[in-house]
Amino acid sequence: MTEPQHVPLRALLVLLAASALVPFAVTSGVGLYLLDTHYGDQTRRLGIDTARALSTAVDAELDRAVSVLQALGSVEALEHDDVQKFREHAQRIVRIHPEWLLISLSSPQGEQLLNTRTDPAAKPSPVAEPDSLRRLVVGRVPVVGALQRGPAGTYAVPVRVPVMTNGALRYVLSGVIKPDAFLEVVRRQKVSADWVVSIFDAQGTQVARSRAQELYLGTPAPPHLQQLIARTAEGSDVVETLEGEAVFTGFSRSAET
Repeated sequence: MTEPQHVPLRALLVLLAASALVPFAVTSGVGLYLLDTHYGDQTRRLGIDTARALSTAVDAELDRAVSVLQALGSVEALEHDDVQKFREHAQRIVRIHPEWLLISLSSPQGEQLLNTRTDPAAKPSPVAEPDSLRRLVVGRVPVVGALQRGPAGTYAVPVRVPVMTNGALRYVLSGVIKPDAFLEVVRRQKVSADWVVSIFDAQGTQVARSRAQELYLGTPAPPHLQQLIARTAEGSDVVETLEGEAVFTGFSRSAET
């Protein structure tokens, strides 16, 4: 009969340690994977929630601009076609709202009748961003235009309202808003400094950006983000920023503006 082999105590302890460590390593790996998945899901949800809140805040800012313009469009001077008297009212509004670049008054045909930034005697310049004016003429409802560089080379976003008389479109009244106004909306969200938060117009052009605004103003959204936004109104994915960083990205597209 063969005598049982004796395993040294040191070897038994090593085997015991190994048998304990292997399941611990497997458990740790699963735990880290679940933690990473949870963190990714949480980050995606936070990104979408932030984008949704930002979209709502932008809509509110534009709604306020529309309300101001509608009130301005009802002044008596316009009822009497007194454009020069109306200029005084418009200039007062621009002084109250420094985030506005200018106010302009145009005919439905696109002839600019008044611009608070130009001399009254100067020859009127063509309406910048005429596409939004055409959409207003067709729909007879307030319209938000795309970011556009005006004759002076300054970027701005036009908000246009119809001025109606007896059911007929008489004038198009526009408030032209600086990108800084939208950047302030971004800042009010108070997101972490290591986030990148952007606002794009309907054409996918950058209107405001929490990082390097001066460098990227007027540039298109990253290609992958453009594809995502074209596909669905809200969602998230890993997107490469304009700086080349791969980041979790949540997005929400306004149904209103």
